[in-house]
Amino acid sequence: MKKIIIVGCSVSGHTAAVNLKNKSDKFEVSIITEENYPFYDRRKLTELISGNINEEKELFVCEEEFYRKSNINFLKDSAVVSANISKKQLSLKDKQASLNFDYLVVASGQKPVVPEIPGSRKTGVFSFYSLQDAKDITAYFIDEQICLVGLNDVSLHLSEALAAKYQTGVKIISEVAPSQAQALPVGVEVIQSKPQEIIGEGQVQAVKLYSGKIIAASAVIFTDSRQANVGFLKNCGIETIDSRLAVDDLMRTSNKDIFACGSVASRRDAFQAEKTWEDCLNDGINLAENLIKITGD
Repeated sequence: MKKIIIVGCSVSGHTAAVNLKNKSDKFEVSIITEENYPFYDRRKLTELISGNINEEKELFVCEEEFYRKSNINFLKDSAVVSANISKKQLSLKDKQASLNFDYLVVASGQKPVVPEIPGSRKTGVFSFYSLQDAKDITAYFIDEQICLVGLNDVSLHLSEALAAKYQTGVKIISEVAPSQAQALPVGVEVIQSKPQEIIGEGQVQAVKLYSGKIIAASAVIFTDSRQANVGFLKNCGIETIDSRLAVDDLMRTSNKDIFACGSVASRRDAFQAEKTWEDCLNDGINLAENLIKITGD
């Protein structure tokens, strides 16, 4: 029985695993995720912050029991730190044993990037991508104005949720002015500049901009920069495009036994814009079909 390891319990990773088990009984399928949760709907994270969703379990698309019943090995809270491609092995953080695979599927999504500016490690500085990020933000005491860095769909939805929850002003710091199509939520203002320093004694109190302006803030949330979460493949010689793994029509990387899907993957022969949830879902479906065809099942 061929061993398939899927790194990442993202929409593409979860979908690939489920489709592989539904359409074939000749694979041993494992999902490894560095998060502590089963597959959840990342699109609803702002609803958890706003209070429209009261409990995190309302985000879950399935419970852990689902994987056991589906005969899928589910390893949570397990970060993959390195890969030995020639031996087809993965090493996990804080674990002695390595995991062997016949085929590896990388569906680990993206990770936010917080710039290394003075003060960026202070208490009250957050990124926003995962359920844990959302929980960290809601657990933090916010009593004054909030600053978001980056103008995009994520920051617009997040700013609306924060303004509704905390009844305080929200500033979005962006080098780009909002377009006519980007309607700003009530209580949200865009300031055209770039953060130079985060000010505060131990925790955030203000943001200094390159324009020289200083904005009071009780929290700063970065939403403007992400990169593919593929650090464990460093030095493995796998081709990348703008940090994402380059794949062919079959979603195979430059290594014939390693595949990639979702926001971590980019087609070699076509311009790839930021993938939507639906794009990533379809990636998972297509990858499962491709693997079944390739292995002759």
